[in-house]
Amino acid sequence: MYRSLSLPARAGHCTQLAPTWEALSEELAGEVAVAHVNVPANNRLAKRFSSTVQGFPTLLLFANRSMYAYEGERAQASLAAFARSGWKSARSLAVPPPPGMFDGVFGFIELHAKLLVGLCLAILFGVVAHAVVSARKTARRRAKLASSLRKTK
Repeated sequence: MYRSLSLPARAGHCTQLAPTWEALSEELAGEVAVAHVNVPANNRLAKRFSSTVQGFPTLLLFANRSMYAYEGERAQASLAAFARSGWKSARSLAVPPPPGMFDGVFGFIELHAKLLVGLCLAILFGVVAHAVVSARKTARRRAKLASSLRKTK
């Protein structure tokens, strides 16, 4: 059975946990894949797991298509016990689905919405301004034509 225990970032408390995490990785080699993820550097993962990861470090074990949050003491022995079998008595959490086909498009729109809205507004204002100028020119031409028609009568 493949299980992985991951450490999301290496800052503050994560840095303090790093030596224990490295030793845990060596102890569990061949049993559990121990990894770390730098969440601030991985925006897609940060968004995907935003409902689960509320602070750092967040320790998650992934097994049987579920994830299990570790909330015990940060000692190597406790972490190893959780990784080996302790997770079975922990509450199972659903693993958020990976981004869908259109998420990239929506992400692009989200990132560039101000630019797109700005361009749309600029185009709209450009069209309105052109219409106003055209209307003024047309009004002037009509006024000149009406004036010249009055003079000919």
